Amino acid sequence: MFAREKRYIFERIMLLVLFLLSAVLINLNFKFFGVIGKDFQEDYYNNYKPIRLKKSDYWDENDLTLIHIKNDNWTDTNFPWIQNRTGTWNDPHIIENVTINGSNSSWCIKIEDSNQNCIIRNCTLYNTGQDYGGIMLINSNNTRIYNNTCSYSTDGIYLEGSNNNTLSGNNVYDTLFGIVFENCNNNTIIRNNIYDMYWTGINLNNCSRNIISENILYASSNGGISLAESNNNTILGNVIYNSDSGMSFNFCNNNIIEGNTVYDTHLTGIEFRNCSKNIISENTLYTISQNGILLAESNNNLLLGNNVYDTSFGIVLEYSNNNIVEGNKIYDYSWKGILLAGSNNNTISRNNIYDNFAGILLDYSNYNTIEKNNIYNNEWDAISLRNCDMNIISENIIYNNSQCGIYLAESNNTEIIENSLNNNLGGVYLYQSYYNIIRNDTINYNDEYGVSLQESSYNNVTENILNGNVKGAIEEVDCDKNIIMDNIINDGKTSFPFVLILIILFIAISIVITTFVLRSIVQKRKVSHPKERKKMEAAIKEEIREEKEKQKREQKEKKELEKERVKYEKERQKVEERKVKIQQELQKRIDFVDRLIKGDKLDIALKILDEIQKEAETQELLEIVNEIEERIIFCKKSEVETINKIKQTILTLGAKFIRLPLVDIMERSGINDEPLIEKVIQDMINNKEIHGEYFLSSKALALEAGAPVQTGEIAKHNVFISYATLDTNYFQISKIVRRLQLYPEINEVLFWELDSKQNIVEFMEETLKKTNVFVLFCSKNSVKSKAVKDEWQAAFQMRKKDLLKIIPVYEVEEHVPRLLWQMLNVKFKKDDFEGFIRNLYEEIRR
Repeated sequence: MFAREKRYIFERIMLLVLFLLSAVLINLNFKFFGVIGKDFQEDYYNNYKPIRLKKSDYWDENDLTLIHIKNDNWTDTNFPWIQNRTGTWNDPHIIENVTINGSNSSWCIKIEDSNQNCIIRNCTLYNTGQDYGGIMLINSNNTRIYNNTCSYSTDGIYLEGSNNNTLSGNNVYDTLFGIVFENCNNNTIIRNNIYDMYWTGINLNNCSRNIISENILYASSNGGISLAESNNNTILGNVIYNSDSGMSFNFCNNNIIEGNTVYDTHLTGIEFRNCSKNIISENTLYTISQNGILLAESNNNLLLGNNVYDTSFGIVLEYSNNNIVEGNKIYDYSWKGILLAGSNNNTISRNNIYDNFAGILLDYSNYNTIEKNNIYNNEWDAISLRNCDMNIISENIIYNNSQCGIYLAESNNTEIIENSLNNNLGGVYLYQSYYNIIRNDTINYNDEYGVSLQESSYNNVTENILNGNVKGAIEEVDCDKNIIMDNIINDGKTSFPFVLILIILFIAISIVITTFVLRSIVQKRKVSHPKERKKMEAAIKEEIREEKEKQKREQKEKKELEKERVKYEKERQKVEERKVKIQQELQKRIDFVDRLIKGDKLDIALKILDEIQKEAETQELLEIVNEIEERIIFCKKSEVETINKIKQTILTLGAKFIRLPLVDIMERSGINDEPLIEKVIQDMINNKEIHGEYFLSSKALALEAGAPVQTGEIAKHNVFISYATLDTNYFQISKIVRRLQLYPEINEVLFWELDSKQNIVEFMEETLKKTNVFVLFCSKNSVKSKAVKDEWQAAFQMRKKDLLKIIPVYEVEEHVPRLLWQMLNVKFKKDDFEGFIRNLYEEIRR
């Protein structure tokens, strides 16, 4: 006990030293960069003589005139490096192949108050002063900036109040800031190289709906990417390394940070302060001096599937509530895997935490749930709570940790239930902790006690399994009024209370005396009674013996029945409690999905809804399943409507023009999801709805001249589904019908139900008359079904007359009638229902 408290004090001292060192380093950084910010031009630009990188076609030894375009006034430009055109998407103005020395002015190229399309490419821009940077856009839209080199400036590229611009393939280095956006929306920053920054690589202030993707940022003194008061942005697939920090977010909401890699940073990998409703998923963070991911005063965020290793702290929540930390992997000598400080109502589930100093630590944090985590091979406690109340620790797998599996210090009203704690130093350790529940845990083969209660009272330790714990199953030191009962214990030791020994001794003496008395009586009777009486007495004794045996059997059966009833009741209650808990957890996740749907993040919402539905089906939570199905249908319907709107826009424009720029399709449809529009275009080309080619380089669709373009109503299909009644639930026929009816090309989906009280022959006669697509679900049951055979044979005769199309759906080819083998295109995949629906829909349309 004393050694443990000394270790706890030593840990606090080490943390204090780390914080003091961090503060000193940050102070030195501010002093250093304060000097640079104050005398930036005098100390750097005037004394530095940059090497002229003569890469451009146009070069003037006396330096070129600075370029300034305002109010779309391009007519006065007669330089060979400026091409004055009409300013449309297909015919933009172009500034290219020019090298400009800014000579400490505020900019090299500046465009103000412009809405015309412009391209700035292959330019070398350097040596601007303190105010701004090499390229500036002020209140200007529709500009493409790519393959430029910007260096030795305050900002490499600066945009203010500018929308729908693209920055791609630029090299920015040796500047204070790399790329800066102020009040800018719907822009794309993709595949740029940004390095040797004196402050931040990419900086967004008060910006929304921007995409920052596949950029490489390194050697930035302050950090790679920084967002402030910026919402609904997507940060995807960037690589940040050898910088002070990776990404920082302040007062930012509803952003998606996915698939990024951050390593070799001196501070935090990804940091959120005063942020909410962000999704941080599938990022990789390693070799980080402080925190992998930090949430400070940030609520309602989702941390999902991140990979964090070789950090001081893996994932840290400071004064942050209602967050979900799920499916993350934290390993390889992180100081703490997951740390919560002053944080409430969070869920930490399904994380893998191993080979660290410690697993999960909660400090002054309440109402949190820690469940279904795998925590092993750590050098300290797997789960540790200090000064925490009302938390739930359940269904965790904890093993091979050098200290305790679960440790509580001054923490009360905690539920520790259904955990597996094996081969640790100790199982569950409570110090000065009260009113806690330790129930239904498996605690085996630990080096000390299975459960140790130190100065801890009013706790409940029941129905646990404790086997092979070296020092013993349960230890109490200075405790009062703990409830310890119904535990299954086998620790290799046998000890009996003194009262039990007296009872056993009394029973043994009674048996000896009774035996002696009976033998004496029998001996007397042998001498004094005749043979007849002996026979009668023997018969009476036999009857008495049989009656006693009967009573014993009845009592035994009654006890066994009662035992089974109690066991069944406990199991039923346990199942009900578990189901209620799972239902509450799923409801939390549904609430989070509702927020995603409101934010139009339908792809992510559908992914999470699918996971929730599978779990609800496993637990037979039909209400949740139906509730999820309604949301999935809503999302699918919205998705289909969006796709249909894009298609209709393309068909309408295609009737007038043979070249459709992507920006025109976005503007006309009112949909800004560029990747989705590109996918719809490619699908339409593949399905021969349009004839042409999409060019990614120019982001335009070129249609074949004279090719027919459908502008009328979408072709409608009436679909009949044939299946064996026994397969209704397996194939989820009703669910398939609901999904197919979402698509605008499908007018009606018909199928016969057993409880419809309609004659099947009459139903088939009426249905086949208006059906043009016949979907047959092939299985063992359908092979045996005469009704299914009659249906598909009738449909086959109609197919021969080109009256309808037959689509066999199968899992095993041998269940498909041989006449239909040539039509096999759609395979039923139970574990990929959505993929199956997409394939079936495409086959119906084909």
